[in-house]
Amino acid sequence: MSEEKKGKILNAGKRLFLRYGYKRVSMNDIAEAAGISRPALYLVFKNKEEIFKGAYEQWVDEKIFEIEEKAETLNTAEKKLRLAFELGVIQLIEAMKTSPELKELVERNFGYGTRKFENLVKRFLTPIAPRKLKKSSWTAERAAHLLVSAVPGFKQTAETSEDLRSLINDCVSLILSSWPRD
Repeated sequence: MSEEKKGKILNAGKRLFLRYGYKRVSMNDIAEAAGISRPALYLVFKNKEEIFKGAYEQWVDEKIFEIEEKAETLNTAEKKLRLAFELGVIQLIEAMKTSPELKELVERNFGYGTRKFENLVKRFLTPIAPRKLKKSSWTAERAAHLLVSAVPGFKQTAETSEDLRSLINDCVSLILSSWPRD
C-alpha cells in the first residue's frame, strides 16, 4: 500500500465526514472522492470505521502541527499553553456548535486527540517545570494531565466560551504559580 494512496483516501474521507457525518458517508462515496475503485479501497482499509479513525488522527495531527507552528513565535510557556487551549479547545468547541459533523468526528475520537493534546501541553510545560522535585510536587506530565482532564468538566459548567476560557486560564495560572522559580 502506498502512503500516497492512503493519504488520498484519508483526505477524501475527512472531507466527506466533515461535510456529511459518519452515518451518511459510504465506502463507495469515499472511493469515488478518492478517485479509486471500491475494491481498491478495500485493499487499503477494511472498513469505514478504520478510515474514520485514520481521518480523525490525520486531522488531530494537522491541528497539533498548527499549534506547534504558531507557538514557535511565542516566548513563554504560559503564552504557548494559552494558545494551545485557545486553538485546541475553545475554537474547536465553538466550531462544534455550528457543525454537528465536526462534533461527531470529535466525539468518536478514540482517545487519540486527547493523548496527542496532552503530550503537546506536557512539551510546553517541561522547560519550566521545577528541576528539583519533592515526592508530591507537580511534574510537567501530571500538570498536563490535570489541565487536559479538567476541560470536560469546565466545558459542562461554562455557560459561554468566555467562561470556559476563564476557567482554563485560571487552571493554567494556578499550576504555573504553584511551581517555585529556580
